[in-house]
Amino acid sequence: MYKYTYFVTKSNSLVCAEMVDSVVSFLLENLSRLLNDEIQLLSGVEEKVNSLCNELKFIDIFLKNSEGKRSDKVVKEVVSQIRDVAYKAEDVIDTYVANIAKHKRRNMPSKLLHFKERFTVPHEVNVEIDKIKSHIDDIYRNRERYGIGRGEFQSQEVDAITESLREKRRDVEEQDIVGLVHDSNVIIQQLKESDLRLKVVSIIGMGGLGKTTLARKIYNNNEVKELFPCCAWGYLSNDYRPKEFFLSLLKCLRSSTSNCENLSEVDLKKEVAEELTEKKYLIVLDDIWKSQVWDDVKGAFPDDKTGSRILITSRINEMTHYTRTTSPYYLPVLNKDESWELFCKKVFYGEQCPFDLEPLGRSIVENCKGLPLAIVVLAGLVAKKEKSPREWKRIKDVSWHLTEVKDILKLSYDNLPLELKPCFLYFGIYPEDYEIKVREVIQLWIAEGFITKENQKTTEELEDVGDRYLDDMMDRSLVQVAKWRSDGGVKTCKIHDLLRDLCVSEGRSDKFLEVCTESNINTISSINPRRLSFHCQLHCDMKYVKPCTRSVFFFLQTNMDYDVKSFELARVWHSETLGFSAQPNNLKRMIHVRYLKILFGIDLPASISCLWNLETLYVLAAGKISSKIWKLKRLRHLHECE
Repeated sequence: MYKYTYFVTKSNSLVCAEMVDSVVSFLLENLSRLLNDEIQLLSGVEEKVNSLCNELKFIDIFLKNSEGKRSDKVVKEVVSQIRDVAYKAEDVIDTYVANIAKHKRRNMPSKLLHFKERFTVPHEVNVEIDKIKSHIDDIYRNRERYGIGRGEFQSQEVDAITESLREKRRDVEEQDIVGLVHDSNVIIQQLKESDLRLKVVSIIGMGGLGKTTLARKIYNNNEVKELFPCCAWGYLSNDYRPKEFFLSLLKCLRSSTSNCENLSEVDLKKEVAEELTEKKYLIVLDDIWKSQVWDDVKGAFPDDKTGSRILITSRINEMTHYTRTTSPYYLPVLNKDESWELFCKKVFYGEQCPFDLEPLGRSIVENCKGLPLAIVVLAGLVAKKEKSPREWKRIKDVSWHLTEVKDILKLSYDNLPLELKPCFLYFGIYPEDYEIKVREVIQLWIAEGFITKENQKTTEELEDVGDRYLDDMMDRSLVQVAKWRSDGGVKTCKIHDLLRDLCVSEGRSDKFLEVCTESNINTISSINPRRLSFHCQLHCDMKYVKPCTRSVFFFLQTNMDYDVKSFELARVWHSETLGFSAQPNNLKRMIHVRYLKILFGIDLPASISCLWNLETLYVLAAGKISSKIWKLKRLRHLHECE
């Protein structure tokens, strides 16, 4: 059963405690595990930790069941204080456990040398826990003083009809997309023009208008496939990376690109040009932002007078002049009837809207200003609600003033069930237009503590809960299927760049995550986020990673000076590159890590067996794995990477 809980203020800023809720829930489960299974690691502080657990249980109940209509500033301040005290408690306990584990690894002379620590460290931790409990008391007093938490708790069951509908396919087939039939016919006619010279056809419009959807519909059209025997799709985006772009084109043009993986940008560009020479081809350049990018890539597309075409999508009108597009197509917003048709398809799956709901529904849809993405996301929210005039009027009252797309997208985020919110924000760690492996992201959710035993139904594994969470977000049109598995399950997924921007901005404001790019890398150290995701190709050092950092992600080749000491409290280490070719020193220090993806250039060290919390491990297929890996009692997943 799903719960919908949110603060609604007169300014309609919806303020939720979902991030704090996940922090407290994970901390409680972690402490319970330590108290039950690893009590020796809490030697000297058991009583205080038990007491802290009891305090945190009350906070957990408050966060889950107490929502009030109060001023933004007061609510935000209380939520911020709860978050900070939960993080502080987590840091104190994790640091203590790491120190005790380190002491146990010492030889006898070293233990004697550090003998005093056996008494001073527990005392210091007890003092810190007392401070935390005192801070919790202050928060409760302030909560009572300002009346926070006395509001009516909102909880709604999803009716049987909606529950059965959620099992249906999430995606409307592309050929049935509302309002794109005329648009696709116009573009296809431009592609079919008899001029044999290489020509550029462009689709221009704002984000969320459906440019990529239209381009994909055209790309998959049977008539277009017959007209252009050679087709390739390349995504450019605001964060254009040449090697990845040219390699993506080659993957469309060849059955295998294994011999191209290590080629330079220049060589890859030549390979693309050679593949297209003397052929009639269609290349889609999706989401091009800068004229410089066009200058970089156009040399890969030969003009052999074969009638070839390049189809670009862009938000930037200037691109039409720069690429010498003859007749740019400006994708219009949907009209009122098209908007209503799209809304009904998503809410009622092709069924008719009840007569008594139509006036309210049309009024809600008008706020989307004809923007398909906003309509689809808002419909995803409405589909989860009770289909009654009372419920729809409440949605209309909340959303009447929403004039910007980001407001509508945020409304759907704010109305996610609490347990889904951290999972959704997690998509912000990935680069734009990144194909996200479903299996991998669910394992990350589990490692982060977003999916716990209390979320499970009777016969479910934690991974089944993750599948259910992902299905729910797809039902709401917040996440899109990228590829299907042969058994009908989802293999990879994507998130629209506007929704990704929402994840990043909300994650930053909650200290939940920060994305490190070349433009902001020097400002990260002042933010202290719990998760860092590096999307930059440069040399950097560990000054950006503070002790509070619990998860680190690398998506590009990054030369980094690092010491595992910086990551003793890390829960997740995820590297997509071979930038870390040397074996990390003292890997055994990372005793809290639950998810580890380090593509070692050499054999996996025996010290991996010290990571007693490890649940998911990715290793290079080329390396050898120590037999000591079987000492990892909590290991659930072992994967080989190519």
